[in-house]
Amino acid sequence: MKPKISALAIALLLCFSATAQSMRTPTAAEKTALMKVINPINQNTNQFLDNNWEETEGFDETAMDVPNSTRSQLRTGYLVTLKMKEGSPLYKKLMEPVLRFMKENKNDSLQVAYAAWQKQSVIHIDIAVNDGVVALGSLPDKIQKLNIPGVAKAFIVAEDNNTPRRNGAFVLAFGHWENAKYNPGNDCYNFKYVHPPGTPFIENVVIEIYGNTERINEIVKQCDWSKVTAGLYQ
Repeated sequence: MKPKISALAIALLLCFSATAQSMRTPTAAEKTALMKVINPINQNTNQFLDNNWEETEGFDETAMDVPNSTRSQLRTGYLVTLKMKEGSPLYKKLMEPVLRFMKENKNDSLQVAYAAWQKQSVIHIDIAVNDGVVALGSLPDKIQKLNIPGVAKAFIVAEDNNTPRRNGAFVLAFGHWENAKYNPGNDCYNFKYVHPPGTPFIENVVIEIYGNTERINEIVKQCDWSKVTAGLYQ
């Protein structure tokens, strides 16, 4: 089954004005380059799993595809989805106010509590490999910058009117973004590639994580992101 279109993919489409492209299976050389960053990414996303969290969607090597054009940079992307295990300690803790307001027939409070539970019961991790775009959201001046070892650019999105579920997303960008060009019309940075299109080199990765903020904040700081950077062309 092909991966679903992600929030990050939607944001990237707003920064690129390209025509639709056909896709194909990567060559052996391309797959080797891609897996140098995908393997350490997956090792880090696995750290989100514990007795409260389970993966319901993840990387499928058999579904990986790349643009079928020598005029395009080698790139791919996928979505990892983690959901809270039903009946787990955290599930029961976050569900308690929902059940209480339901029992008390407090509909307004119930709607607020249920909306909060829905957001906190899932974690989405969008991975864009070599897409070359960092989307800042609708309020680029209000992003919260983060200092995370091994990550070139890291911040929390303040607001995104085009893709509201990106509000509060943790954005991690890997690669040499110091020469990236800022696109004020779309509030994003466009990566400056060293290698020409059609070559098997991966120069950047952008990861967006949104959902249960407490869990994201905890795990993002524990991961060894330097291994992702080490997998890029230097």
